[in-house]
Amino acid sequence: MGRKKLYFRFSLVALWCLVIFMFSTQNASESSQTSGFFLMQIGNFIGIDLLSLPFIDVLQFIIRKGAHMFSYFVLGILSYRAFKLVQPLKAFRYAGLFTVLYACSDEFHQLFVPGRSGQMLDVLIDSLGMLIGFFLLFMIERYKRKRVKA
Repeated sequence: MGRKKLYFRFSLVALWCLVIFMFSTQNASESSQTSGFFLMQIGNFIGIDLLSLPFIDVLQFIIRKGAHMFSYFVLGILSYRAFKLVQPLKAFRYAGLFTVLYACSDEFHQLFVPGRSGQMLDVLIDSLGMLIGFFLLFMIERYKRKRVKA
């Protein structure tokens, strides 16, 4: 195992944790503006003014929870790839534990951000994103093993 590869992969994990932390530091109005910006971009792409729809709150909720899932989908994959270099047989366990603990710490951090709240539901959504990432990795590895046997 190359040290550079190990440092690089764990650096990606740390960088992604920093990205998550920065988004979690946004107060409630900044967070709303961010989800509103994404809805505006999606609306421009499909040709509909999503921000003027009567169910905008539902759309913003979906965007926020989707961002949670995506963030931890990526963190789970990055963590797995890093831990695989150190503990190949236990990489899913270590990456899963790390990702869930980071999700818990992220929600705890949000207790101190104005207008935000730490929610156990968000930890579950984060964990679901991670599990989807793990499933994807599992399927890719399974496919690779089958290809090698053939």
